Amino acid sequence: MSNLAAIARANYSMPPDHGAAIVREVLSDEALRASWREELDQIRSHIKRTRRQLAAARVNSMPMHLIADQKGMFSTLPLNDAQVTALREQHGIYMTDSARINVAGLREADIPRFVEALKAVA
Repeated sequence: MSNLAAIARANYSMPPDHGAAIVREVLSDEALRASWREELDQIRSHIKRTRRQLAAARVNSMPMHLIADQKGMFSTLPLNDAQVTALREQHGIYMTDSARINVAGLREADIPRFVEALKAVA
């Protein structure tokens, strides 16, 4: 077995235990668990609030109301490739080529700028 193969095998055969150790620590301590749950509630509220604000935005004929019914940290916008490229090049707004955005990463203060950029390319 080559040196590179041996190194790769060690990494993939025995993944690090750090993440599991952290989870074990947080879940076994009531104070840490309560703090973790509070943080989860905060991010859950932020995502719901952001989705509501985006859904309320009027972006030409774009069906933004659909965002409110979606779940999770990500949402796919009804944009084509040219619109995604225009957002990136003209407004410095990045998303996947499939127009998927990270709703959790969108700050409330940035929503008006984001909506105006959508209007400009829609």
